[in-house]
Amino acid sequence: MADPTPAPDNPQPPSNPLTDAARKNASDDYFDDEHVIWQDRTHYKSFLGRWLLYVVFAVVVLVVYLRFGRPDDSPKLAAFFHWTALLLLILPALWLTGRMLYARWATRFRLTAQRLFIDRGLLTRTTDQLELIRVDDISVRQTLIDRLVGLGTVIVRSTDATDPALYIRGIPEPEKLAEHVRERMRKLRGRGLYVESL
Repeated sequence: MADPTPAPDNPQPPSNPLTDAARKNASDDYFDDEHVIWQDRTHYKSFLGRWLLYVVFAVVVLVVYLRFGRPDDSPKLAAFFHWTALLLLILPALWLTGRMLYARWATRFRLTAQRLFIDRGLLTRTTDQLELIRVDDISVRQTLIDRLVGLGTVIVRSTDATDPALYIRGIPEPEKLAEHVRERMRKLRGRGLYVESL
């Protein structure tokens, strides 16, 4: 006797628990190899405090020069004060500009699902990398000027022997990066505990 129940139009294959688990694991973003979650460079505004100090220094140099640097009775001494004041104004400005440009264009920070990268250098490139599972502590440091311009430094401490502390300086919204690192670290450690318990 034939079964009166009609067959479904689109029969579904039976669920395979192993295949379903593998698909779920593959969808977890922290199992992805090296997709970039965040990347940035040191911002120009992180040098604002140093430029303010330079302005104060330049004002002091100009005041001293205008008060003592133009003796009428000694042209040689006047020339010495003139060139000294000029060098004291130009050299620190050039040094600060060079440091600012180097920090901006020679350093790049990248966070992937498993590692933190710091690329340094213009002609010769050096890349430091830190496995997020080795991270012990993350902290954010902000000076008063950093808070005014929305920047900060993220300090990542780890068990890595070569780089026990990495400083990610002068980046916008440092709290978000710290939270990204903390979240990935916890997920990777959770996966490690799960694998070790099997």
